[in-house]
Amino acid sequence: MGLLKLISNRISTEWKEKFNKNIDYLNDLEKKLSDQDKSTNSRIDNLVLHSGGDSPNEVVDARVNHKGETFATLQGRLTDTEKKVS
Repeated sequence: MGLLKLISNRISTEWKEKFNKNIDYLNDLEKKLSDQDKSTNSRIDNLVLHSGGDSPNEVVDARVNHKGETFATLQGRLTDTEKKVS
């Protein structure tokens, strides 16, 4: 769909309608993305938790930070985090 643009100079009911449509569109999009994110996180958590707890899957999962940045090693991620904190 995309966002709607106000073409005329009239700030009136037309503007309010387009603005509200844009807000509705963004709210729907945010909900869809949030639902997809929750679903993906649940699937990953399920894979890690049901791997037995001593599986390398948990270490591989820990190499990714909350921003989605992937590190070659868990030590690399921990070092990066420690540098940012200190």
